[in-house]
Amino acid sequence: PAARATLLRALGQGGLVLLAAVVADALVRLLLARPRAALLRAAQRVERAARRRRRDSQQSQSGTAIDLAEAGATGPDPEPPLAEPPGEPVQAPGQGRAAALLLRRTPYALLRLLLDLVPLAMFASIAQGGEHLITSIAGGAIVREIGGAYLVARVVLCALDALLAPRAGSLRLLSLATPGARFVKRWARRLIVTGAVVYTLPAIGRIFGLYPAADDSLLKFGGLVVHLLALAMIWQARVPVAAWLAGSSRADAGGLSTARVQFAESWHWIATVLLFGLWLIYAMALANGAGAVLHFLLVTAVVLGAARMASILLDGALVRMVRVQPSASAPLTVRLHAYGPPLRHLLRVLILACTALALLQVWGVNVASWFGAGALGGRLLATMIRLGFAAAVGVVVWELLNLALGRQLARLNRSGEAVRAARLRTLLPMLRTTLMSTLVVIIGLNALAEIGVDIGPLLAGAGIIGVAIGFGSQKLVQDLITGIFLLLENAVQVGDTVTLAGLTGVVEHLSIRTIRLRAPDGSVHIIPFSTVGTVTNLNRGISQAQISVDLEFDEDVERVFEALRTTAAELRGDAAFADRITGDLAILGVDKVDSAGVVVLAQIQCTDGGRWAVQREFNRRWKSRVVELDIQLARRAQELTLRHPLDLRIARAPNQQGSDHE
Repeated sequence: PAARATLLRALGQGGLVLLAAVVADALVRLLLARPRAALLRAAQRVERAARRRRRDSQQSQSGTAIDLAEAGATGPDPEPPLAEPPGEPVQAPGQGRAAALLLRRTPYALLRLLLDLVPLAMFASIAQGGEHLITSIAGGAIVREIGGAYLVARVVLCALDALLAPRAGSLRLLSLATPGARFVKRWARRLIVTGAVVYTLPAIGRIFGLYPAADDSLLKFGGLVVHLLALAMIWQARVPVAAWLAGSSRADAGGLSTARVQFAESWHWIATVLLFGLWLIYAMALANGAGAVLHFLLVTAVVLGAARMASILLDGALVRMVRVQPSASAPLTVRLHAYGPPLRHLLRVLILACTALALLQVWGVNVASWFGAGALGGRLLATMIRLGFAAAVGVVVWELLNLALGRQLARLNRSGEAVRAARLRTLLPMLRTTLMSTLVVIIGLNALAEIGVDIGPLLAGAGIIGVAIGFGSQKLVQDLITGIFLLLENAVQVGDTVTLAGLTGVVEHLSIRTIRLRAPDGSVHIIPFSTVGTVTNLNRGISQAQISVDLEFDEDVERVFEALRTTAAELRGDAAFADRITGDLAILGVDKVDSAGVVVLAQIQCTDGGRWAVQREFNRRWKSRVVELDIQLARRAQELTLRHPLDLRIARAPNQQGSDHE
């Protein structure tokens, strides 16, 4: 009777406390129903906006409609008013899209998990407070055992619900279809609840004096039930899991692909043997056998899961950083996009290395000692960090200089300087090659120095080789350097009329070492830049058509000035020459007075390419004006002396009528 009274009092007091905690849990969940629904609607709005942006982006790039078969993974939530048809096929998202989904849904999933944990906090507080009020020691132990098992089971289920979200597709963090998420959540609930019951019943029995042998039998039998449930789940999911494990390897013929297919076909048998092996180890009471195996599997799963999560998050962040929008045209954005694939590969290698080290650490290998002070791992890590920093600085310098060159080229194209833009494009390969060679040499020497190679002899040998090459190719180096500066200073352009090294012609071609001129007679001059001392360019915006008139001494100079102005005005009024003349006739005045006559000089300001045409046309018109106005031009007298035994001297001079007399 005393034991029965103790049992009834403990069950009654503990049951009342647990009932009050469960009622409080339910009330808080009821109060939080609206915030949970509002959070779900907000996640659905974000999901719809993301689908619209993706659809618009794909339509702008390809001009075709997007296939909405992936709605099962990213589509609307099955809860009202957005119903998701059960069993709808889901198209698995790619790596970039999975990362984007995870980054977009994680905040909402964490908020929902927080809302789900609030009722459990209320349950825990009421259960703990009621435990202190219970007068029965056994009743307090019942509340502690049952309440603890309930809290652990509910926390694990809430975490799984945050990951799977079987009834809220817009909050799902794992790339699973709705049927798959519901399947995993259903079996996980069965296993967790069964495990909690299996743990709680023997614990309550121990409170009331259950025999150790009976306690051990209950635990082993409960473990068998849990293992059988897990086995049923494995065999029920063997086909879809095998298809997922095989992937696209069935079409490949490689050895690794064949092994993957074979593992996919037999994975459920391997899991069955492993499950029963774990139960046998536990049932036979091997020294820490089951615990060691479970610890091994658990820590391995945790490390691999954390590595996978970090890979998805970091890969998604990297994809967003280097992603190029359809309308993006910034050179820096395009250059960043080009670094996306190598950076993703590097990130995966780093995550793989960190995962391997973490697994070794949790498996019992003292990896931390490898990176201690003075250890090989620490020195290797420091060397890799320094080399990575040097490579990063080199990449930044390379990209900044390329960006500057690209902006200069774009500015030349916008301003219409096509020739200068073409010249810069000609120089770009050489400049980039020189810059890349310099960066590679510097980074390579630093890398050799970091790994312990003495680079002193290498530098000395390189210096000697450089001096030898310099002595052997002085002219070539001089050609290159002079050509680079002439091109950068825009001294000449293709089509200019120039005088170089005593030769005059039109520039036909420019290279890094030579310049090619077309002479007025049609011949071609190829001139090395090293022979160019002075550049005379006749095409630099302004040119002058030179006018020179020789007059008789008695001719009226003012009348000639007026005739010159009239002729120049008529020429400028001609539409064929108006765009070549940039100024009025400038009379420089009387340049020379002697016994033979008077020389008058004038000039007309023209464009750089219109001088010769304007000058020839003016001379043609001036000839007609001279005849029209009877302007007396000077004629130089010529005297011919012949040495002869007869000492005959013949003098020739023009008469006033223009004919010669003797």
